[in-house]
Amino acid sequence: MPAHKDEVEGALEEGIKIEFLTGPKKLVAENGKLHACEFIRMKMGALDESNRRRPEPIAGSEFTVELDTLIVSISESPDTSFLKNEKVELSKGETIVVNPETFETKRKGVFAGGDVVTGPNTVVDAVASGKIAAQSIEQYLHGEEIKREYKLTRPSMYIEPVKLTTEEAEELLTAKRPEPKQLSAKIRKTNFKEVEAVLTEKQAVKEAKRCLRCELETEDGKKFIEELKESKVTSQYIHR
Repeated sequence: MPAHKDEVEGALEEGIKIEFLTGPKKLVAENGKLHACEFIRMKMGALDESNRRRPEPIAGSEFTVELDTLIVSISESPDTSFLKNEKVELSKGETIVVNPETFETKRKGVFAGGDVVTGPNTVVDAVASGKIAAQSIEQYLHGEEIKREYKLTRPSMYIEPVKLTTEEAEELLTAKRPEPKQLSAKIRKTNFKEVEAVLTEKQAVKEAKRCLRCELETEDGKKFIEELKESKVTSQYIHR
């Protein structure tokens, strides 16, 4: 099961043992209560039709791990069982098949977006697909051609850049993203408190100064950049 690097590192810090190429074989109960789980070692087999190596069990490699709690976390998939007879096409992974440009399904007038289409994904992508689908739905309800409109928005108000000394500019241009403080492994594995803290006020202000300044893409912004180039004082500003 894939995981982010920081998740793996955090798990190891908390003393979690990760068994690679290992598959559960059976659960063991005693007196009607779960007692242990039997596993078997695996090895990567030959390439299959999809050009992927699939795990194969190694005979005689079984081993048992005693436990008092079993948490099943194999994968995530949407519950689309209610769509079986609704003429909405589903993928092999049980996600809804849509037009990637308009998010319309194979059934006219039905739209979908978010994790039910992509599988587990980010909140940002889910919100974005919802906005695009809403645009398509509006076009459909008005009897218009359903097509995606690409509009790049920029801030309409121009704000004078913050002036920095040469030292401040050089520091910010080479600065790394600040790392928020985290609870130690000893503390966090005993409770359900938030592991990662927020940035301090000083860190937040410093991070904000690294902004890419999107408003510099406006006509006024481009004009200002040209003036900076002519005056040769660009080192005093954070710029692209």
